[in-house]
Amino acid sequence: MKNWGRRIAVIVCAMAVVGLLCFALGGNLRWKTVPAAQEGNAISRAQADTSAFAAPQSGDASSAARMEMDSNRPSIILAVGERVSLPAKILTREGELYEGEIRCESSDSSVVDVDSEFLLGRSPGSALVMVYAGEMAEKFEATVVRYADLYDVEVFAHRGLGSGAPENSLEGIRAAVSTGAVGVEIDVRRTRDGVLVLSHDELINRTSDGMGRITDMTYEQLLGFDFYGTEICTLEQALQAIRETGMQILIEFKESSVVKDTVAMVQRYGLEEQAVYISFDLEQLRTALSVDPEAKTAFLYNKGSLSDWAIQVAAENGVWALIPKHTILTESLAAKIHAAGLRVGVYTVNTKAQFRKVYRMGLDWLITDYPSEMSNMLQ
Repeated sequence: MKNWGRRIAVIVCAMAVVGLLCFALGGNLRWKTVPAAQEGNAISRAQADTSAFAAPQSGDASSAARMEMDSNRPSIILAVGERVSLPAKILTREGELYEGEIRCESSDSSVVDVDSEFLLGRSPGSALVMVYAGEMAEKFEATVVRYADLYDVEVFAHRGLGSGAPENSLEGIRAAVSTGAVGVEIDVRRTRDGVLVLSHDELINRTSDGMGRITDMTYEQLLGFDFYGTEICTLEQALQAIRETGMQILIEFKESSVVKDTVAMVQRYGLEEQAVYISFDLEQLRTALSVDPEAKTAFLYNKGSLSDWAIQVAAENGVWALIPKHTILTESLAAKIHAAGLRVGVYTVNTKAQFRKVYRMGLDWLITDYPSEMSNMLQ
């Protein structure tokens, strides 16, 4: 009896999920395609016999799922197993079959996300969506679109492509060009003899074979250490590389003493339009604006309780954008930031799950350690 009770509970939950989806979607589902199809999964329409779309046997992990053929348009089924993870078979317009996993973040979402390893339709167009739970089925008209068609999100490589090269290095900045990122984010500090160098940490212990504070060392002393196969990068070298590549750059002030000289150097290289100055310290941004009133600045913060205050002080002080931590951002918060005339960015988005959560909230850019992967999901 306990097993029967569990089965009945599972069926009732599955029916509830379908009911909520049907109510929320109202027959007008938008479907998003993502890149990197696994070509080995593709078969022609001629090869796709009815057995490929048959409902699985009892106990099959894909739950009660099947697909109906339509001669005029691609067909898609969503097999309702769990609320957030749905196995699927997709027949594209070109007659190619893919098997993948659909992730629905909430039952009231009008957008269903698809795992990025599978290509669901090679071009925008109409599709037939079948949703099954047990013997119940609902049919929806869907529109096949791409991420990039819905959301214009720019990708920045964190710490100059810190995941693919030594972080904050000249090699990383140059390598970021091939990732699809529009720009890089770097961190600026000052040596004892006044040279502006790139480093996230105050100490060089983690990023080199040396130990000590950057502010206690001269630039020549820092050149004596191995920073994972390269040498410490100066801001001037970074700006030269940015000018050569034409990329954008987010420059984070790690200490107040670097602000004025950093802005002046950006002006000297003529990169004002490509640069955005970012900081967790509002006073540093005010200083940057005192040097260049037309500069683009962005305020970083990591606590949701600061959001209303951050929006207010940013608007009052001529700040161009807000960059909350990705865990803070919600659709309503993004709307409030935009309503105040500000841009919205997030840091640091490194997983598919994090990407799915934030990309459709209305943000303008994201910072990531994996720009190639994030850029691919936006293609």
